[in-house]
Amino acid sequence: MKHILVPTDFSETTGLIMQTLDAWDVKGKVFLLHVLPFDAALVGDDVEPLDMPCEKQPQKHRLEQLAQRVRAAGHQVETQLLMGSTVETILDQVERCNIDLVVMGSHDHGALYDLIVGSTSEGVLRKATCPVLIVPSHARQTKEVPHAHPE
Repeated sequence: MKHILVPTDFSETTGLIMQTLDAWDVKGKVFLLHVLPFDAALVGDDVEPLDMPCEKQPQKHRLEQLAQRVRAAGHQVETQLLMGSTVETILDQVERCNIDLVVMGSHDHGALYDLIVGSTSEGVLRKATCPVLIVPSHARQTKEVPHAHPE
């Protein structure tokens, strides 16, 4: 794979995504993306850290912490902190950065939540021009089948 986009909201799924990336051989770059909701006080597509209000700085710091982990796994990485509609911003970055794969988490909120609020994962899956890997928010537990013992 050449370029991988990892949109993150810093949820528990982020750690699972990082574990997945650790084992991959990425030939290009990993783009870590966090999308801030639109704030009329800030103008423009790209939000630079110095232009951001103090309450937005923690997201930039958290992105950099993730970037350090990706670098430690031997990958090139670029962080992106952007503002806008989450799905549209992710799709825009897919095109801008020639992304080969999007790796993102799922929250498993449920059908009612997705119907009312919408699902970012579903929106990206429906409209992305590249493959999308969805990492579930929890590890699936397998039940052990008891072994029959001959008597």
